[in-house]
Amino acid sequence: MADKDERPLEGWTVGVTADRRFEVQSDLLARRGAEVLHGCTMHTLDLTNDDRLAGVSKALVAEPPDTLVLQTGMGTTMWLEAMDGIGVGGNLRAVLATVEVLARGPKAASTARRAGMTVAWQAPREVFADVVDHVATTGGRRRLAVQLDGSDEELLVGPLSTSCAEVLPIPVYRWGLPDDRDPARALVDAVCGG
Repeated sequence: MADKDERPLEGWTVGVTADRRFEVQSDLLARRGAEVLHGCTMHTLDLTNDDRLAGVSKALVAEPPDTLVLQTGMGTTMWLEAMDGIGVGGNLRAVLATVEVLARGPKAASTARRAGMTVAWQAPREVFADVVDHVATTGGRRRLAVQLDGSDEELLVGPLSTSCAEVLPIPVYRWGLPDDRDPARALVDAVCGG
């Protein structure tokens, strides 16, 4: 039997609500001794094959934005890989390497740098409100592109529109309820049941 120091979660039951990479989290917790219950509460809907994403990407190549706001590393990677798949990726990266890039957090910033972009600013608290404040307090922008992070589009575009002449949303993924909600219900029942 493993030493208690190696399995500090022995005797504990831990709920994992993640959609992406939940197996990694579950395996890590189980190796530490936890009994793991998985109940996905939110599902990531991949929009990388959506014509709208290709259209906005081609529009950015044809007429580059002044500023690009990247919200997530995963979304940035998905976007660039999808554009590689349709033959636009190289031109898109070349354009994005010339524009001001604002990152909501470290994952988006790191992904941008790996893709050849220079990050001009990163939100200190990793929240979108900081991005909105930064854009507004630094004079707004003529043309700004923002990678959507799964949230309602208007919640992201609206606040930026007050200080930007044009805001172009980049729809890479969005959130929705999982098809099978029974595991999430079972997880909630287990939590409520003690």
